[in-house]
Amino acid sequence: MPVDSGHSPKSFEILALQKDFDSAWSRSFPGGKSQEQGYVLVWGPDGNLHAVNGGSGTTGTFTPNFNVESGYTIYGMFHTHSYSVAEGGYTGVSLSGADIANLINDSRRQISVVQSGSLQFLMLKTEATPLSVNRSAMNNSENAAISNFVSGGMNFSEASRVAAVNTARQNGLAYYEGSNGVFI
Repeated sequence: MPVDSGHSPKSFEILALQKDFDSAWSRSFPGGKSQEQGYVLVWGPDGNLHAVNGGSGTTGTFTPNFNVESGYTIYGMFHTHSYSVAEGGYTGVSLSGADIANLINDSRRQISVVQSGSLQFLMLKTEATPLSVNRSAMNNSENAAISNFVSGGMNFSEASRVAAVNTARQNGLAYYEGSNGVFI
């Protein structure tokens, strides 16, 4: 685990799981309605990263199944952020305050990855990350920041990214953006 975000890797690659990420995104709009999809990310006994326990959530949530086979070590989770046309059709939406709090509060997770359209976002814990935060307060704070940015003329997707970067900095997390499994 890096000491802090300044000492975290400059880039991050998860190329081997891109097919899983794309598959989840392709299932995110059943019947034209948004439905988050996701996986648990684990290190396998073969030393490789795997996406396991894929599943569907709701319009705004995905609850991972962290029951993994013996020999696999939980590393984090991946899920989609999908918005149907009726919800604005947004893509490029980063991690929510609740997503970030869930990462921080779960000692098993080191990373959280989100895909929204072709853009992907990753947060990585560091030694500077607190052991726990108030999930509701963090989610409300990030939602308020997004609302303020949008009121100031920023589009929703960009506002979500700026708010996520700020929340990451305030909580000792390394933040990455990218596509196709390559994050910088």
